[in-house]
Amino acid sequence: MWDNLEMGLEPKRGLQIKRIKARNFKSFKDLDITLSDFNVVIGANSSGKSNFVQIFNFLKHIATHSLDDAVSMQGGAEYLVNFAQPNDSVKIEVTFGAVEGPLRIHRLRPDIGFASCKYAFEIRLGGRGSGVICDKLSLDLVPMEGGDQATAETIGHLIIKKGENGRRRIKMEINGEKSKEYSVDNNIRGRRCPLILEDPAFADYLVNNIAHYFYRSCVYDFDLKAAKNASGIKGMAGLESNGSNLAVVLRNVLQSNENRKLLLNLLADFLPFVEAVDAEKSLGRSVIFAVKERYFKHIQLPPALISDGTASIVAIVLALYFEGNALNVFEVPERSIHPGMGLKLVETFKDASEMSQIIVTTHSPELLRHVEIENIFTVTRNDKGESKIIKPEKLEEVKQFLDGGVGIDDLFVQKLLGD
Repeated sequence: MWDNLEMGLEPKRGLQIKRIKARNFKSFKDLDITLSDFNVVIGANSSGKSNFVQIFNFLKHIATHSLDDAVSMQGGAEYLVNFAQPNDSVKIEVTFGAVEGPLRIHRLRPDIGFASCKYAFEIRLGGRGSGVICDKLSLDLVPMEGGDQATAETIGHLIIKKGENGRRRIKMEINGEKSKEYSVDNNIRGRRCPLILEDPAFADYLVNNIAHYFYRSCVYDFDLKAAKNASGIKGMAGLESNGSNLAVVLRNVLQSNENRKLLLNLLADFLPFVEAVDAEKSLGRSVIFAVKERYFKHIQLPPALISDGTASIVAIVLALYFEGNALNVFEVPERSIHPGMGLKLVETFKDASEMSQIIVTTHSPELLRHVEIENIFTVTRNDKGESKIIKPEKLEEVKQFLDGGVGIDDLFVQKLLGD
């Protein structure tokens, strides 16, 4: 019945990370957290916040480049593996859920879909015995009704994994009936059976699902001086992680009158004195970011006269509403933004989280003042240098303080959120 099934994932809607686990990754010996639409990560300096963020960069670089390149972009194996366990393997496991309901497996079987899937891999880096130890994608299958609806009942599984002989094995089981087990012997760049996430041969399974999720993710750590500089006219269309091509991205957005109006409306609450933003060509070789204020109606302020806060807000709004990312991660986005805008900034993140998953790291009590306790994660580090992430809402003393009327911002300043 299943032998001739041309298997491949054909999504109608996207996926979102529900849970992520990591072992021996940078300062994390063991990590296991559940994510929601909007997530705020706090912690002392050098606690491991950036190391946590780098998990998402690592996964994106595997999907867009290769495992070898992803390791190199982390500084090499010695800076990727936990210092205390340099000879141990690194394992990452990501559980996804369908955002708006189950996705179909394939057009040939519109009656079968999946509402969740799990991707896990384990690698050993450097030295003898290095390579892929485990690589597995598993889908929990559910029955579809009418091709686009499903019940919660799990009726089977689709599993793709690395076999003992180094080949990839594919098998499906539905209602106890097993399909023929397929064997795929991949070879890419001279390497036998690379990770599923980096393997173009498995595009039918992943390009619009797991790999596509990481293609459409970005970790932003804005360099506001660079963001205000002129951008080369041939710059990338997508916003760079440091915002250095802000002018080029802005130019592309402003080509549409509809987008221009939307951008100005989004900026209005943050920057009420700004009447227009623009991106102008300079000498035909670069693009510069310019702002027109209501105080000076006939003058456009050049980059040198634009405040860092204005550049930061424009970059954040562009990333959230015009990049089309599945995941947006912001490292300390409140830099150069007035504390009084904390509420508006959080409201903007929450609004945008209906379109994409958002993770924010912060040191700002004013920003935390407006965040619900269930959205907060605290990163700590023990005397062995190991980082861990906890949920403050689960701490009894935090519950007591909140019940007593103490604000989250005060608890943060007093280091009472599990710091």
